[in-house]
Amino acid sequence: HGRVTFLYLQNAPLKKSNSMIVKLILEEGADANAFYAMFGSSFGQLSIESRMAGNGSSLNERILFFGDSTQIFTISSLASLEAPRTSARINIKGILNGSARVQCNGNIRILQTAATSSAKLSQHTLLLSRSAAIDAVPGLEINTNDVFASHCAGITRIDDEQNFYCQSRGIKDREAIRLIAEG
Repeated sequence: HGRVTFLYLQNAPLKKSNSMIVKLILEEGADANAFYAMFGSSFGQLSIESRMAGNGSSLNERILFFGDSTQIFTISSLASLEAPRTSARINIKGILNGSARVQCNGNIRILQTAATSSAKLSQHTLLLSRSAAIDAVPGLEINTNDVFASHCAGITRIDDEQNFYCQSRGIKDREAIRLIAEG
C-alpha cells in the first residue's frame, strides 16, 4: 500500500550520450506516479519496465521529450499487469525539430491473472520540421477477459491553416509556431 513519486529529468550537454534503465515492481495496493523528461544529449535512451504484481496496484507514467537538431532518442516502456484490479496509464508526449529522431515503443501486457484491470497507453508527437521523424509503436497484449484497455499514437505537424490563423491576428511566423507548440 505504498505510494511513490519518481521524477527523472535528462538534460545532458548535446555532446554527451545518456542512458537510463528503470524497473518498478508494485505490490498489493501500491501506487506509483512516474515522470520522465528527456531534453539534452546527442543520444538518449530511456528503458522502463513496470510490474503491477499486487492486487489493486496502479501506475501513472508520463514521459515528455523535446528533440532538436540531430538528437536521437530511444524510449521503451513496458507495463505488465499481473494481478486483479490493477491499472496502468502511460502518456508519452513530445516535440521534434530539426532532424531529430525518436524510436518510441510503448507496450502494455495484461496477463491472464489480471482480470478486472484497466490500462491506457497514448503517444502524441508534434513535428516542427520536415526532417524530424518518429517511429511510434504502441502495443497491447491482452491475455484475459473482463479488462478495459486502449492505446493510440498520434503524429502531427503544424498545418498552414493554424499558422495562417495566427498570422491573420498579427502574430509573426516563429511566434505562431511557438504558441501552437506550447498549446
